[in-house]
Amino acid sequence: PLQAPMPSVWRATLLASAVLAAAGLAAAYDNEPGVCSLCPGDQCVAPSHPGISRRDSSGITVNVTSSGAGKFNVALRANFVFKGFLLRIYDPASMKPVGQFIGPFPQNMGNAEICGSDSLSTLGHNNVATFDYRSTDLALTFSVPSAYAGRVAVFALLVEMLTSYAVANSAGQAITSIAVPSCPGITDVHPNIAPGAVVLAYGSLVLFILVGVLLQSNALRGIKAALDRNGLATSLVPPYLFSARPFSGGFWARLLTWDVVRATCTASRGELLTYAVFIGCQLGALGIFAKRIEEQSEKRSEYVYARALGRVLQINLSITLLLPTRHSIWNRLIGISFERFIKYHRMVGVFTLVLVLAHGSRWIALTSWDYVTTNQRTCVGYGNLWGFISGVIFLVVMVGAMEPVRRLSFELFAYTHVLSLAGLGFACAHAQDTIWFLIPPLVLYFLDLVLRSSEWGRTVEVVESKVLEGNVTFLELRCPAVVKKIQDLGGEGVGAFIMMHCREAGLPPNDLHPFTVSGIDASKGTLKLHVRSQGPRTWTGRVLNACKAGSLRLRLEGPYGHLSLRLCDYHTIVAVAGGVGITPSGRLLELVLDESSRSAYFPSLRRMVLVWAVQEKSHLAWFGDLLARAQRLDPGRDVESAGARSAASLEVQLKLYVTGPGPAGKPAADGDLAFAPIQFSDARQQAHASDALQTIDGMPKLVEILQSLGDASASRAVLVCGPPLMMRDAAIAAEATGFDFHRETFEL
Repeated sequence: PLQAPMPSVWRATLLASAVLAAAGLAAAYDNEPGVCSLCPGDQCVAPSHPGISRRDSSGITVNVTSSGAGKFNVALRANFVFKGFLLRIYDPASMKPVGQFIGPFPQNMGNAEICGSDSLSTLGHNNVATFDYRSTDLALTFSVPSAYAGRVAVFALLVEMLTSYAVANSAGQAITSIAVPSCPGITDVHPNIAPGAVVLAYGSLVLFILVGVLLQSNALRGIKAALDRNGLATSLVPPYLFSARPFSGGFWARLLTWDVVRATCTASRGELLTYAVFIGCQLGALGIFAKRIEEQSEKRSEYVYARALGRVLQINLSITLLLPTRHSIWNRLIGISFERFIKYHRMVGVFTLVLVLAHGSRWIALTSWDYVTTNQRTCVGYGNLWGFISGVIFLVVMVGAMEPVRRLSFELFAYTHVLSLAGLGFACAHAQDTIWFLIPPLVLYFLDLVLRSSEWGRTVEVVESKVLEGNVTFLELRCPAVVKKIQDLGGEGVGAFIMMHCREAGLPPNDLHPFTVSGIDASKGTLKLHVRSQGPRTWTGRVLNACKAGSLRLRLEGPYGHLSLRLCDYHTIVAVAGGVGITPSGRLLELVLDESSRSAYFPSLRRMVLVWAVQEKSHLAWFGDLLARAQRLDPGRDVESAGARSAASLEVQLKLYVTGPGPAGKPAADGDLAFAPIQFSDARQQAHASDALQTIDGMPKLVEILQSLGDASASRAVLVCGPPLMMRDAAIAAEATGFDFHRETFEL
């Protein structure tokens, strides 16, 4: 029963991803475009690849007649219907290009492109033949310098279908090649990189880092505080969008909207400004790329934005990979911890997916499924199968990474995310120069992996493990390396979390789950974790079963993370917790109750309020010892330590709420202030707590609690960790009362 779930699925997923990535990279190495074999460099030659055939050209006639004043008319007729062509004016004696095509052109040449003025091409990327000149002539006009008036010819390459072509010329020469510049309209080569677009696209990331570095200075702390405030009203988000229940209305709403509505309305001003600058830079880069491509083709083409979207997509793949590393240099530069920095990775990922869909749908609209779903060499290069596969993979990865899916099945998120490797491989096969955009972030990612793997050898001893009320697994682990790091962080270690791997719960080595450190004992080198089971078939449920069986083999990474607020600056701190969300507040309370730690890490603190809502009274036993110590500093409790509290110049208020059924089995009324003594399941905790520790039935009214604290001139902060609806209510209350606000995130 303790066997890790689906180890074969993990191995198969990892192996398949690696094989697919290798296949994609191999295809990229061998992926010479078909028309580049028609026109490699400045030479247009007939392709000879298997699968591309040259048909008989005896049914093609190309006649050139003079109309005077250096102008000539060319009439082309073919005994078959064709889908595109390349016409080239040349001197039969020297084989050099001469002359210039002049309009007007036929209506069915809407995407015709003049290449170097002396070539004219038009070629779609589908299997639909659009040019029928079996009974009429394709008539065009061109001009040449007077020196060539008596000796000029036209070379014609007609593409019948994607894999069939014919060549002919008006001079009757037996030639299969002719000098011709590369023409984006027919060769389908990628345009040259536009440096300005690249700088602009990456500029948003550079600007974000520079501003973040500057905001770390004390001189700009006021600006940082203003940017940290909520940009829009959290109350604009309907409560059902915060529902954590699987397959609820909120679940489907977040899934179908990519969680954009909730993320936008709960974002800070700084985050909204960052998103706006990023999207503006990307759209600006798109415009620059489009202009560059248009200039290269010398005529506006319907393919311009399809190609430009591909270029911006390459850059966004790179930025997406630059952001999620746990030991990232960016986090240290701008002072944002990994768990909050990851939101930008998700944001860029969503924008990248939008580019994938826009780029792919545009090409499909311009071409056909025949071109998109083949990988064989054709007269217009390889089919776009590699790009199509890459796009489908990234779509699967993005769906698996969405918050509702990730909460429903973390394993599904992990498995699908591994497929990103295959998606990148096929992206390189689709556009070979993509690899140059990916090398820098991949190097940083693998360096991060090396740093993380260096922590895997840490010795982790399970000192104590037991199952508490409410299916919570309590773990006390001896890992001196982690404990020392948290201790060295001091007050900034509040909210620190570790990534934990449990051999009995998940076999894959990357199956690591984040848990906030709820307390440490530096003298013993131990740290404490409270892991609540999310169900019998979940990872946390398997940890609980392993704890019951007395078999736990653990590996730790970290610690990572810190709060977004500098708690040392605040006079009043209100910690709001729901259920097992008490863990970061537990570590904070542990430091506050120790006088030496409080004076060292929180010198300005004069009042701390703990608002903790649990479903059942017995859940308070998770932190019974800590609550018993805290009540001695609570002016609302009838205890004997008032003198000690006065000397310590610290006030601690405990507001403990029970939201589950009351004694009679009926739900507690919201706001019911009936106090009831706590009965702890553990005799030791009961002895410490006694009947002086009391609870309030119902849900906490956070606005009233914050308003009751008064003294708006003092520096005040609200920290919240709990269910999504509680975090929404806390954000609304903080906005209404002017408290600085920090929310813990569960969305790693």
